[in-house]
Amino acid sequence: MSLTNRLCNPTPFMVDWNYDRGVHIKLAPDGYQDLVDVEMSNQFRPGLPGSETVREGMAQHGIFLRDTTLPYELQAIDALKQYIRYHESLYNETTGNLRRKAAQTGMNNDEAIQQTLEAMGYVALAARVTKAKDRLKRYENKVDRSMLERGPLHRQYDPRKTLLFLDPPKEFESEIAMQIHLEENPKMQERYNAWMAQFTQAEASAAAAKPKRGGKEDIG
Repeated sequence: MSLTNRLCNPTPFMVDWNYDRGVHIKLAPDGYQDLVDVEMSNQFRPGLPGSETVREGMAQHGIFLRDTTLPYELQAIDALKQYIRYHESLYNETTGNLRRKAAQTGMNNDEAIQQTLEAMGYVALAARVTKAKDRLKRYENKVDRSMLERGPLHRQYDPRKTLLFLDPPKEFESEIAMQIHLEENPKMQERYNAWMAQFTQAEASAAAAKPKRGGKEDIG
C-alpha cells in the first residue's frame, strides 16, 4: 500500500462533504482534490485514531484516497461498492422502520409509505443508488477480469535513488540526496555497498546467460 494525499471521486455525483466545522470537501464527478493539510491528510489513513469515522464518511460519498500500488479502476470499483452498500443499508433500514410503525398503527399502506419516503428524500436516494450500480457495472464490464483478481502492482523503483534492501524501500527525490544520506550514515553505506555488489553480480550473470542474437555460428 502506498497511499497518496489525493482524494478521488469515481461517482457521477458532486461531493460536498461538511467534513468539519468550516471545512468542506468538494469533489466534482470523476474529480479529485489533493489534501494539502498534513494533519487532515493523516486522518484519512487507516489505523489512526478517528480513521473509522472518516472511512465511514468516505463510503457515504463513494470516494477514496489514491493508492499508487493499485490500478485506479480497482479502487473506483471498491469505492462504488461501498457507496452502494452504505446507501442501500440506509434505505432498507428506513423502509423497514416505516413499515413496522405503519403496521403497529394499522395504517400499512404502500402508497402512504412511498409518499413518506419521497418526502424524506429516499426516493431520490434510491435513484442515485441505481445510477451508481449502472456506473459500477460499466467499470466491471470494461476492466479485464484478470485485473479484478490481481493483487497490488509491483512498484518499479530506481536503484540509483532507492535503498531497495530496506523494508519498505526508502526512496529519495534525487541520486545526490541518497548519496549524501549514505555519506552521513556509514553503516547504511556499508549495507548499500554490499547490496550493490550482489546486484551488479546478478545483473552480469543474467546478461552472460542471455543468448546472443545476430552472431554467425562457427563451421567446424
